[in-house]
Amino acid sequence: MCASKLRLARCCRSLQQLFVVMVVLASFSTLLTYQIGTNLPWTDSKDVRVENPRPPEPDTNHKAGSVRRVRHLRQQSMEDHHNHRHLSQASKSAQILTRLLQIEDQLIAISNRRKVLVLGSNESFPGQVDTLRQTFSENDFKMVAKIERPGVQSDLEKDTSLAREWSMFWCLSHNCSYNMLKHIYQLVNWIPFLASHLMSPSKLCLTQTSLQNVLDEPSPYSFCVVLSDAKTLLQRPKYPSQTLQYAIKPARSKLEDVMVTSLLHQTQLHLEKDTVVWTSPQGFLSLGNQTLVLRLSILVSSLSPLRIYLHPTGTQLGYMSQQKEYNTILTVRRAIIQEYGQKAATTWWLHLQHKLVALLLAAELDSQDCGCPRCSQLLDVDVMFTTDYHTIVLQVSPPEFSAGHTDVLEDAVAIITSIDRVAMDVAMVLDTVGQDVYLANQDCPGSFGLCLTDHDLVYLLDNKQELRAPTQFLKIYPHIKSSQYAGIINKLRQTSIQSRSGSLHMLSGIELSTNEKQQKCHMTSDLHSLLTSMENSYLDDRNDHGPVPETNSVQRPGAQVQPPLQKAPTEKNQEQTECSNDARDAPYLSSITTFPEISLNPTFDPSHLIYHAEVDYNTFLLRISARTRSCKYEARIDSSYSAMQMTNYTLGVGENVIHVTIVDPTHPQALVVSTYTVTIRRRSSDFYLPEYSLDSTLLTCTLKQDCSLQYDPSQPCGLQSVKGKGQRWSTFIEMSSHLPQCHNLHSAVWYVPCESCGRMDSCHWKQARWQNSGCTTRFLSVPEVQKCLSGRKLLFIGDSTNRGILHYILERVNGSLTQWDKTHNLKIYRNINQNSTVLSFTYYPQFWLPSDHRPAFDKAVYQLIRSTLPLENSSNTVLVVGGVHWLGKQHLTLILNALNRERLTGVRLVMKGLGAGFHQLVKGVRFAPLDEQRRLLGQEQETEEFAAKHGFGVVPTYNMTMARYKDFLQGKCACHFHKITEKYSSPKDELPSYHVEGVINRWYSELVINEICQDQAPD
Repeated sequence: MCASKLRLARCCRSLQQLFVVMVVLASFSTLLTYQIGTNLPWTDSKDVRVENPRPPEPDTNHKAGSVRRVRHLRQQSMEDHHNHRHLSQASKSAQILTRLLQIEDQLIAISNRRKVLVLGSNESFPGQVDTLRQTFSENDFKMVAKIERPGVQSDLEKDTSLAREWSMFWCLSHNCSYNMLKHIYQLVNWIPFLASHLMSPSKLCLTQTSLQNVLDEPSPYSFCVVLSDAKTLLQRPKYPSQTLQYAIKPARSKLEDVMVTSLLHQTQLHLEKDTVVWTSPQGFLSLGNQTLVLRLSILVSSLSPLRIYLHPTGTQLGYMSQQKEYNTILTVRRAIIQEYGQKAATTWWLHLQHKLVALLLAAELDSQDCGCPRCSQLLDVDVMFTTDYHTIVLQVSPPEFSAGHTDVLEDAVAIITSIDRVAMDVAMVLDTVGQDVYLANQDCPGSFGLCLTDHDLVYLLDNKQELRAPTQFLKIYPHIKSSQYAGIINKLRQTSIQSRSGSLHMLSGIELSTNEKQQKCHMTSDLHSLLTSMENSYLDDRNDHGPVPETNSVQRPGAQVQPPLQKAPTEKNQEQTECSNDARDAPYLSSITTFPEISLNPTFDPSHLIYHAEVDYNTFLLRISARTRSCKYEARIDSSYSAMQMTNYTLGVGENVIHVTIVDPTHPQALVVSTYTVTIRRRSSDFYLPEYSLDSTLLTCTLKQDCSLQYDPSQPCGLQSVKGKGQRWSTFIEMSSHLPQCHNLHSAVWYVPCESCGRMDSCHWKQARWQNSGCTTRFLSVPEVQKCLSGRKLLFIGDSTNRGILHYILERVNGSLTQWDKTHNLKIYRNINQNSTVLSFTYYPQFWLPSDHRPAFDKAVYQLIRSTLPLENSSNTVLVVGGVHWLGKQHLTLILNALNRERLTGVRLVMKGLGAGFHQLVKGVRFAPLDEQRRLLGQEQETEEFAAKHGFGVVPTYNMTMARYKDFLQGKCACHFHKITEKYSSPKDELPSYHVEGVINRWYSELVINEICQDQAPD
């Protein structure tokens, strides 16, 4: 037999090596083809097809050769990117497969040792060693028993290398040495954290209380008390009612010792320390006039990420019925159906699964150690149920095995020690599930990809191997319907359970300590979508897809848990409805629809909550809708607007984050069940252009207004060619360096370098300049700005566009922006410019308040002045006012009156003009049609004239922003031309600084600085 196994192993090894060679040859062939293609002579451009070709441009300058050369370079760049992407994909898949095979070799090598070390105390060995020895012997393992004495250092603690001699450690006393956990390939039947967390009555009670909101348990909640010492209990009920009941389970008691009473307030009871008392206002579920108390056998084959099984025949009852014994999940199910009906039984089963998964997910979040991916744990879980079928866990304890009850132990050993060649299966599924996965040592693209560590790969291999194990275990998580747990996972991110523990770790992962290096340990939430997709891909590998069978026969390998209380699968072939009344569908969307249609990455899957997409520059308005699976719940955009109908959403240049929430509309505050996040990156206008250089082929073009929003009928729209000496951009730059500084920008236009003045997308807009034809615009240097603002106080009043200017000046003066906020109130910044400058800001107007509750403008000015005192009545005090559409002459008059009352008539005043915005019809913000946009041009001109007449320095911004109205950044109003982003000076920095992005914001902010620093403005 051994010789047969050896020949089979050599054969599998040969096939494996052949497959690796084939993958390497395929990658080399792709690389060779790519290199040859890049060196082939180019044909005429009309014979070359490119993906998403750009429309031909008119050759207005009769420079056909130059244009063809630019097209050639652009086209070559796109094809290089296309080929590189396919080459990277092939290389990535080969590397993942190679690493999977390497790890699988090590797992098989460890398994082939066939040695198990059983560790325990003198108290734990009797009655279990013989049962274990027989079980391991049947699985071809040699067992060695070893007593661990408290306080005595074992050989394993002295020499960690000894741990590698064993295939598996089996701990009976749960005080095994931590050294055995330091090798990620070692099998251990002990998860240390579960012993201290779930097996602690007080912590188990506290965790369940925290999970009640997560599991949508009805109010008034059931609650528990763990007695800290022995006491005589005589108490009045907290919720007096006819249904109220108490469940009392003494510490370390048998299942049949659980007592249920409704007369606790009338009966004097003496209870020992650590007794658990559960109070249920609804009462406890009973069968045949007896309270239903069960002991379930649970296998946690991995805690982080989670993998959990339930044994259907490992069920014990807290009492014996006079007629029958309920010793399996199926017999309990039949009893519930007979007494309460099919719907009740389905609800009971779903709540049981959800409670087990949520309890272990909460334990995972509290755990600080996920360094043992092959640690497993068998648990006895004592449960009761309320009359609305919610599950209460009374106790979690390690199992005890006797000679007559070994089914659970035998199946546990079989599933944990199963070993097979599955690496190629796992690699193929990873390559087809539609998600970007990489090895952790590759260049992983962060939020757009998943970096798999060795810890993750071990998990994936073990998960696949366990599917093939011939056991009766029912898989609870992950499985093909794991999407039902997305709501639980999502809520655990957001609920108050974090405040309970005070230290729940971020779901993005914690550090995993291995014997080689520090790696990131992914948690269940990180891999949930991937695991669900893989389980569905494995579906064809199973021989059993249906509900739990009605017999007690052993299921076939890889049996997948299905709700045993649901109707038969054949009933699913009935006419499909648009929504479902199934409670499991509550946290899921059935679809996300957009117009224009965009490609989501990954492809939409209800169980996946996070998506990414990219759109071109000219897609700045997206219509989006979403449908829920459940009829009782509602989808909303950003928690506010119904997603049943198409909703308009503005897309700024760069990243835009859309949240689609599922809410319970019957709840007074529309309780959020789950949240889907769609991040859409809108490309910049010069996305397809080659890198900018001061090239002689670039032309100088001007822009006064965009033809798609012609707000000034008296002016030409679109790009205009510059005639004369400045026709070439390089010449224009040279000529501008000799022009005087612009002091009046009322007639300014955008000057921009373009390949052609006939196409907006051929221009390098980041190099554009806002100036007049006879002068230029120069900016002060940092030392000059610091010197100018030293000893000054700058007061800003206005909306978010004025706040963007303030943040820009903060970064300009300090070199970095160390703090920022989206304040909608009063804010003062004092640690500026080496504490020599003070900036203050107050938000106006507060649109979100009712009109009769909004602070008056003059009151806002007064509060700003009083909060920044003392103020000098000189140019050392500067007041800057600005807004998108609301600013008018009346506001400037109120400012002048306020300053006059405060005797500050000598301060420097700056008005930043109106701005583009509100040109899209979007819910939640006002809409300004074309007629109003044209009226606003006159309003700004009138306000500017008034401001200049009364001593304000004026920075006109309406023409500047309207000409490039499509360049707005994220925000519903389409009026923001700035965005704050995080940046780190070095990888070791723990705290970020911030950077103000936005080319247009930079221009009008620098012009505001020039107005403030008139005495030092560049000539």
